[in-house]
Amino acid sequence: MTGENEKPGSTPLTTAKSCDDQTQSDATREETRMTVIKDSVRSAFTAETLSEASLQAFEFAAMNKLSDLGDYQAIVSDTSVALPFREKAREMIRGLFISEEVSFPLTGIETDSIWVQQGLQFAGHSSYCGKLGYSCNPARQIPSNKPDRVTNKGTIDFSVIKHEKVFGTDSLLVWLGKLD
Repeated sequence: MTGENEKPGSTPLTTAKSCDDQTQSDATREETRMTVIKDSVRSAFTAETLSEASLQAFEFAAMNKLSDLGDYQAIVSDTSVALPFREKAREMIRGLFISEEVSFPLTGIETDSIWVQQGLQFAGHSSYCGKLGYSCNPARQIPSNKPDRVTNKGTIDFSVIKHEKVFGTDSLLVWLGKLD
């Protein structure tokens, strides 16, 4: 049926369900939604190799993790901060690294700059490796605007590996970036 201003065969701008339309149950809609989400995650994060854009995103994320490390270490070392916050900061530090044993020498050091020294390179089955460079000013040293300030430089490795991630009742192997 067409109105006076509608062209034959055109689609109406508004529609409504009729009383006899079959509707999906909430559970079916949720199952469909989860399938779409899993397919999206699967295609983006479970690929056999990573695209150049994905590698750059993981490199940027690694630089952020190294920057966050200094912030978390400042919280851990600040005795005026409540113990539960300091414990959470310790947990966050452990989460930045592949190994639970963290022995990175940035305690009391403020990172001035971080850069990708060596971009992520495929290192074999399900892993990429790269290296970050950083410069830092030991805490309580000469301010950064003074010419006789001492700046320490160093490197830290970072990796992107496939890691099992649980999604509801299923699990997928997805790419995960961590500091080494």
